[in-house]
Amino acid sequence: MDKVLALLLLLSTASLAAKRTIVQWSSFECIENPDIVTYHKCFIVNPAKTIITGEIEYNRGFQQYNAKIALSLPRGPFKNYYKAVDLTLDICQFFSGAYKNNLIKVIYNSMLKHSNMPKKCPQPKGFYYYPNMSIGDNLQPFLPKYEFKVQLDFFLPNAPMFNVSLSGRLTDYPVHRVKKS
Repeated sequence: MDKVLALLLLLSTASLAAKRTIVQWSSFECIENPDIVTYHKCFIVNPAKTIITGEIEYNRGFQQYNAKIALSLPRGPFKNYYKAVDLTLDICQFFSGAYKNNLIKVIYNSMLKHSNMPKKCPQPKGFYYYPNMSIGDNLQPFLPKYEFKVQLDFFLPNAPMFNVSLSGRLTDYPVHRVKKS
């Protein structure tokens, strides 16, 4: 019986820890290739800076394209950043959810939730929206708290399409305690 109670306590603690981990964004910048992208908007949504929204309109369809993803973390007392992750993805495979990498799964699940993201290629021209993405909702519990930078470069074999730069920090959700009188 004590083992069951200990297990339940551990599971409830893990659940609370997962809900308290958030990503707090400090910047979200996008640069488009105007020959391919006719409209874009990238912004941090709420005052807590935990949600981001992206919108993009392509003037042509794509049979296939790729993205390079780099995650940089600070090292040492001077916070020099180093690339902890450097991946190149086939976006058509990404759309299908085929990647097993944990970082890619977090990104995929965050983008899929409320978007009109295509689920396969070819991707038709048009307007795509990714509103109210909360990366923290898809993170594993007990991740270390740190600052980070993410660079996403979307490209065709012969041209860049769109570049996204994000910076933020992984932190605990602020818990407000009620003062006793």
